[in-house]
Amino acid sequence: MNNLITSYEIAKKVVEKLFFCTTKEEVDKIFFESKIEDPIDKKFFLQKCMQVEKSYDFPAKEKLSDDDEYECELAIFLEGSWRLLTV
Repeated sequence: MNNLITSYEIAKKVVEKLFFCTTKEEVDKIFFESKIEDPIDKKFFLQKCMQVEKSYDFPAKEKLSDDDEYECELAIFLEGSWRLLTV
């Protein structure tokens, strides 16, 4: 089977599972089970689930680390108001 198709199907399933998460523990479990460890990848999947390209934009004195950016994205995801805008 084509690796691109396989990757797409895996990514689609991760996004579908994330949609129903409401706690950090649930999100962590999905990423653990899917073997997604990189904070950049985690941020990508959260954004895909929320159907956004960027969910925040604020000036920072220093560039945020990848882990900090993921934590910001996770906080926005868990807050949940994005759910009102997705169908």
